[in-house]
Amino acid sequence: MRIRPIGARVLAARPARAAAGACPSLWYDKRHALSLEATYAARNRDLPAKVYLYVGEYEALRKGDRRYNQTIDMVADNRTLEAALRGRKYPSLKLKSAIFNDEDHLSVAPRGFTHALEYLLPAR
Repeated sequence: MRIRPIGARVLAARPARAAAGACPSLWYDKRHALSLEATYAARNRDLPAKVYLYVGEYEALRKGDRRYNQTIDMVADNRTLEAALRGRKYPSLKLKSAIFNDEDHLSVAPRGFTHALEYLLPAR
């Protein structure tokens, strides 16, 4: 059984009206999530969705500084996914991306999820 990053997989396979992508794991399976995005783009001219991507500042790669990731740069992955989606110029896509200061992979979840909910489901 192969496990893939769920956020990118769901977004590419069955776009939802709203989606939050927490710490996109593009590194997994040799950046397979980007091939899913490219396949979707080849078959579709629009992505009617509101998407919020987020990651913690300390998820960047900075060898020698123990606060940061030592093997994977998830901040760069977040930026790569954002650039790929923006580069498609999907007319209906609403995309916001955030890098939260003073947060790592474990601590970013509550803050990121709260901001994602506020963006995706604003008060009326």
